[in-house]
Amino acid sequence: MISEDQKKALEALWDIYGNHGPRFTIGNHKFIQRMLFVDDADLDASADRYNEMMDNDPDKTITEACMTDVRKALGA
Repeated sequence: MISEDQKKALEALWDIYGNHGPRFTIGNHKFIQRMLFVDDADLDASADRYNEMMDNDPDKTITEACMTDVRKALGA
């Protein structure tokens, strides 16, 4: 389970990488959403899952910048 500080950090990232923010991809959006709302979601397994679901299409997958920022927000 994520802490309140982690939740706030992820919500801020969601405004950048999700919700049609400036760095939006559907993969970024769904990835951050999963990290926010699925208890004990595994960071790397979740990323791999979404990239596969999006057929590794660069316009739809989770970006490296998003992964880096999510890792920082979660202290991973």
